[in-house]
Amino acid sequence: MPSLSEIQSVGLLFTAVAVLLYFSLRQMATRFGDDLYELFKRLVQKKRRSPSPPSQGVVVSASHQTVLSSVTPAVLTATRSTQVPSTQPPAKTLDPAATDIQPTDIQPTAAVAKRDHPPTVTTPQGSYYRLRLLATGDFARLYRADFVPHASDSSVSVVLKLSADIDRNQRLQHEVVTLRLLREAAGAQEKHLPEYLDQFRGAEGRLGTVFAALDGYTLTQLRQHFPAGVEPRHVLWIFRRCLSVLGMAHGKGILHGHLTPDHILVRPSDHNLWLLDWCVAIHRPAETGETFQVIDPVYSPPEAHRGQAPLPASDLYALARCMIFALGGDPVRATLPATVPAPLERMIRALLKDSPVQRPQDAWELYRTLETIRDNLYGPHRFVEFVVDGESAE
Repeated sequence: MPSLSEIQSVGLLFTAVAVLLYFSLRQMATRFGDDLYELFKRLVQKKRRSPSPPSQGVVVSASHQTVLSSVTPAVLTATRSTQVPSTQPPAKTLDPAATDIQPTDIQPTAAVAKRDHPPTVTTPQGSYYRLRLLATGDFARLYRADFVPHASDSSVSVVLKLSADIDRNQRLQHEVVTLRLLREAAGAQEKHLPEYLDQFRGAEGRLGTVFAALDGYTLTQLRQHFPAGVEPRHVLWIFRRCLSVLGMAHGKGILHGHLTPDHILVRPSDHNLWLLDWCVAIHRPAETGETFQVIDPVYSPPEAHRGQAPLPASDLYALARCMIFALGGDPVRATLPATVPAPLERMIRALLKDSPVQRPQDAWELYRTLETIRDNLYGPHRFVEFVVDGESAE
């Protein structure tokens, strides 16, 4: 009969073999996931067109914070980032000459009588007064302004997005092309897109895009109002509305490409929101070869850092990290507060898997899943007022 020490030795041996087998199988699974992703990428890129001249480079975002240091409602924010040489394959970009966008040349004029001070910008459509800087990024500066049409004495609040230099003009035109394509198929999701009004070219050749003003709070600002996180029942409708926009865009073959908390603008009073900054949107990547133009160290998916092709799951990964931030968690470590309901946490975890082919790809399916989660947690849908700082934003 074996002694106790012999039994313990055999037990330790079996434990060591089990541990080695576990890590071997885990490594094999990881390699299989990567091999599967590479096979999938080769299959979907068989139709890729011949590449055009190399792009100007990938922008690595240094931070998702903006110059809007206050927590008052914001309008269309921008991201600070640093440009580095591109390691991505050359991408086929949109040819501005092939679009119907013809920026208006600015014609400087004298002061307009309907204002006590001269306009900052005058175009054939009207004049823009009292430009107030909102944010500064690598692609553009954003200003709030009052627009007065030439045939009117009344003004309307707008946002001017002025290119940082002429080399960035293509990004502003790309955004307008993207928004036009999205609005053609938007339907109910149109209310979640910025409204493009006009585009002009200044004396230095820099482009300016005019948007309707959108008042609300970015997720960055909401987190400042709610340091412990926004209540999960409100994050659920924010999450669902973002998914509906991405579902519509992905259906058109367009990826946002750069979702961060600054690019989600929420209006508490009616539970509306907007997905902002489509300057680096990715169009039909399997056909055009377009790839990530901005890499954020926190919110960009692993495939962006690896130089791999973007997929719909890439946007969903970034959105999941944005929801972690909104819920009061740490988007860097992907940790969530204990108050987050388990079904919501499981969905977020599924979107953060390392391999994009192992993540959910269908935003609309996730939208419907969140509806079920909401009903199970809080009962049939009803409007619950979202109060910021003790009072609603109505």
